[in-house]
Amino acid sequence: FLVSPTAFTFVRGGVMLLDDLQFDHARGILDQMEQEGETLLDKSGTPRDAVRVDYFAAMRYVGQGYHVETPISPAILENKDRRGLRAAFEANYKARFGRIEPAMQVEIVSWKVTVTGPKPVVDLAAVGVITGSATARKGERRVYFGPGAGFVTVPVYDRYRLKPGDSFDGPAVFEERESTAVVPPGGRARIDDAHNLVVHLP
Repeated sequence: FLVSPTAFTFVRGGVMLLDDLQFDHARGILDQMEQEGETLLDKSGTPRDAVRVDYFAAMRYVGQGYHVETPISPAILENKDRRGLRAAFEANYKARFGRIEPAMQVEIVSWKVTVTGPKPVVDLAAVGVITGSATARKGERRVYFGPGAGFVTVPVYDRYRLKPGDSFDGPAVFEERESTAVVPPGGRARIDDAHNLVVHLP
């Protein structure tokens, strides 16, 4: 989630029968939303050739109070393919509800465009400067582990001074700014290549 691609989503409402749809008008609405998204991605430094654009129509059978979001291929828009648009809706409808209603009219509730930049390249093994575990132990603390073990004096480690490959037998405490991790007696902990603290419970 923290390294997801930059993306912007736009929605324009306006109920209309599929039979009355003017594709040129719909294309204009979609183009406007697409341009808004590309402008925002430009401001974020995303090159135009790296942008992906997806089109959707929220559709339903006339008289229903809910809709099904339907992806729209560029070919349907370019060819003004009314039957293809209905077929795309009914494929989604059947996948969700197990049936379709061929005799009922279909209406469009709204249009949606999602403009997405490229997925960021993240090196999960890049952990920055690590001082090593020789000075990682910062003291001791008495920790209560339930009626069976009671209070136990355990070593306390500075989470930021651990390096990949370090391993520890529990009990142990690992402190960092955001949280504290406690490994119980019989447990084991190790630091993996991406500097994650991996704990194996007894």
